[in-house]
Amino acid sequence: MIDFYLPLLFIILALTYQMCFYLFYKYYQIRKENLGLNKFLIAFGLLYGFGFTGIVVRAFNSYFVNDLAFNIILNNASHILISIAAISFLLIISLKDFKSLLNSTIIRIIIIIAFVASILIMLIEDEVLKNLVIFSSILIGVIFMIYFHVILIQNATGNVKVRILILFIGELLVVIGIVFGTEKDPYLFTPEGQLLARNVFTPLIILGQLIIFYAFYDFPVFLEFKWQENLDSFYVIDKKRLKLIYNYNFRTKSSEIVEASSDKNVFFSRGLIGIESIISLITKTKGDKIQRINQEDQIMIFNYGTNGLESLIFCIIVDDDMVSMTFFLKVLQKLFQNRFKLLLNDIEAIEGRENIIFDKFKEEIDNLLIKS
Repeated sequence: MIDFYLPLLFIILALTYQMCFYLFYKYYQIRKENLGLNKFLIAFGLLYGFGFTGIVVRAFNSYFVNDLAFNIILNNASHILISIAAISFLLIISLKDFKSLLNSTIIRIIIIIAFVASILIMLIEDEVLKNLVIFSSILIGVIFMIYFHVILIQNATGNVKVRILILFIGELLVVIGIVFGTEKDPYLFTPEGQLLARNVFTPLIILGQLIIFYAFYDFPVFLEFKWQENLDSFYVIDKKRLKLIYNYNFRTKSSEIVEASSDKNVFFSRGLIGIESIISLITKTKGDKIQRINQEDQIMIFNYGTNGLESLIFCIIVDDDMVSMTFFLKVLQKLFQNRFKLLLNDIEAIEGRENIIFDKFKEEIDNLLIKS
């Protein structure tokens, strides 16, 4: 059965490093957007990278190493790797980006417990007491991870919530597999039972890893919690013609363009702002483009067309100035330009039909809100 078990350990390790690389790459793609909650990708990458490596080293040591001195070295190495995994994860989620989500005092206490437990495990020689410390550490870790995932699920929305729930299921399978399948345990199993447990629960780790990888694959950008509740309206303005060509109301989920009144004003949610006033304000700045305008209890955030569509102005009105809003507007801008690029390059040809043609963009927005 050794021939069967050893390849499984290598598969676990290979999946681990592939998953870690993917998580780091996902964070690298959006690092410039300053969306702090996405640091949880780095946190999980470090947790899985060091943690699974430590588990594999410990399992290999438990089943295949007979030399006492080498056994002690690998045993301590596995404890160090697992400790680094836990502490690095806790340190990242203790950053200010997660302050509104987690109680920093609780995290600090758990960091201290993890640090003390990692030292005690290497110093204690009595096996019963050492196993008690290990079991207690695992129990505390599992309880905290349940707490962490529940908080994430409660605050997340759409596809993000579903992915986190899938992630949690995968991690539960991994923990069960690790506890019962990666180390000899005479307290729980007979030698025959250990063999059976190893060959049943170790594949469970691989299944859990695959579920975790699925949860993270093409993971949506993790925006700030409850950011969708602050969205009010989205507008696309043609600066050349001083005309509103598209708008979407996030409150009513509608995209009907409000026709200009006799004084050429357009209602922007709670405030009455003349569209020509906005355009003239922007054009007077010449080289410098306005990024946002504070208007009483709302904020207008602007972005501008690219790749030959510089005459377009994209604007969202929000209740609260969150970093996620700027990123969301960039996504809307790219989606709108990509979908209607040919039409936008010859926009005069669709004069008077903008409401009908661009109304299809409502589906893009609805899908984006569901996935985000």
